[in-house]
Amino acid sequence: MTTPDTSATILTCLHLDPGRLRTARMAAGYTGAEAATALGLGRATIASYETGLRVPPGNTLIRLAFLYRTPVENLCTADTSGTPE
Repeated sequence: MTTPDTSATILTCLHLDPGRLRTARMAAGYTGAEAATALGLGRATIASYETGLRVPPGNTLIRLAFLYRTPVENLCTADTSGTPE
């Protein structure tokens, strides 16, 4: 699978929104198990991303966005509530 270079986008993704990740998967027509198989991940891994228990590494985030046919930015929010001023 060839993915576009979105490394700059990942740097601007300050906060992965688990709800958006789940919504994107469902909108793309995948079950959690189907997405996991397509990406070579375990179903529990996908579930942990979608519940916020784990954050996918950058390369996995790109692969998720590519599979779900959505820009990485659509999976993120600019939540800066925990950052120092």
